[in-house]
Amino acid sequence: MSLDSATDSPIGVGGSQQDAERLRSDAARVFNRLRADILSLERAPGTPLDDEELARSFRTSRSRIREALVRLANDGHVVVLPNQSTIVAPLDLEAIPRFIDALELMQRVTHRLAAMMRTEADILRIQRCDESFNAATAAGDVPAMISANYELHLTIAEAGRNPYFTSLYSRLLNDAKRLLHIHYSLETELRRGAPPAKVGAHDRLVAAIAVGDPDLAEKHASTHSFKFRERFLYLLDRRAVMDFDMSWLAQDKKPVRRASRRKS
Repeated sequence: MSLDSATDSPIGVGGSQQDAERLRSDAARVFNRLRADILSLERAPGTPLDDEELARSFRTSRSRIREALVRLANDGHVVVLPNQSTIVAPLDLEAIPRFIDALELMQRVTHRLAAMMRTEADILRIQRCDESFNAATAAGDVPAMISANYELHLTIAEAGRNPYFTSLYSRLLNDAKRLLHIHYSLETELRRGAPPAKVGAHDRLVAAIAVGDPDLAEKHASTHSFKFRERFLYLLDRRAVMDFDMSWLAQDKKPVRRASRRKS
């Protein structure tokens, strides 16, 4: 019996509903893990994703793997090539400025609306998200920083009460997670041996939304995006101080460690 049939076939009529729930749960597990690996760059841009190999790794059926890959493709995390093989979506460094332009525009719109439409309950949720981000920053926990940053900005967008803007902004925030992983990782590497990172990156933005000042909220949202762009591009330019080659970001291969440099 194949792995597909052994995993997918129901055990008796009475257990079919339980089996269906188990299969849905299994597919969600594979999807969530692969997405996390892609966003954290554990699976580098351009890396092939073979469904048979993944099925063995996850101890599940190829059907569940294919289901997860379809969802990942719909979200833009993987790309199906003309020969039907699947790879992790490449990361085009030349497109990053245009992507950040789109992110900044949606950030300005959603955060301005939040200042106009937020409730007291929204303010409390936003402040809690900001506290989580600050705690993760102080601890230098990159995955937690990425997660908290996403939750903070999405919570702000939701406070604006426009589901169309929120949906588009959420997609951009998801796409930005790989960039944030690079950004925060480079920051952490450069700060080794230095004082802890400064927290409170969103303080002025959160305060502007709390007092209901849309002009100020939009200004700080724009400034926040601009600072990220400038710092991110600066860090990429400084990548020579790292011990690995970042050129793989726009290629279909994994990072290659550089040979350590000797002082002359």
